[in-house]
Amino acid sequence: LDKVILLDTFIDLDKYKVIPSFAVTHLWNLKDDEDISNIFDNENNVQIFKKGQFPKRYHFSNSDSPDYLIVADLGWSLTTTQKLNQSKSFPGGMHGYDSNYLEMHGIFFANGPSFKSGVRIDSFENINLYPIICKTLEIPPYKENVYWDYNLLNNSIIFK
Repeated sequence: LDKVILLDTFIDLDKYKVIPSFAVTHLWNLKDDEDISNIFDNENNVQIFKKGQFPKRYHFSNSDSPDYLIVADLGWSLTTTQKLNQSKSFPGGMHGYDSNYLEMHGIFFANGPSFKSGVRIDSFENINLYPIICKTLEIPPYKENVYWDYNLLNNSIIFK
């Protein structure tokens, strides 16, 4: 457990609604508007983002988003002393880390009458599987999702 960041050593948890996962923690101010965006300045394995400054890749743009988003570096975990003591085991692996890490990219294999064989393409976000499956099944995708990479659908490299 040498790669664990105990949130309660940095933050008074009574002042926040805390929704922790081991890779990402959401915090909402309960008692005041204290700015805690610098609390991890001496900790190299975690980043904290203030509402309104979240990276676009996290897709937090609505008013219900947390006041702070705390993100552990790959291989590190966020938790509280209480949760750590309650856990019968500690996860050996997990999801939720920053999708920019190559280690967090998925692997996509496709085979069948719609796809060319022996083709390798750059990695893409999982959200793009939906329009690929729709094209393969010849059904129109719902077009309101702004996150899709429509270039994948028009890519004659992967489709026959």
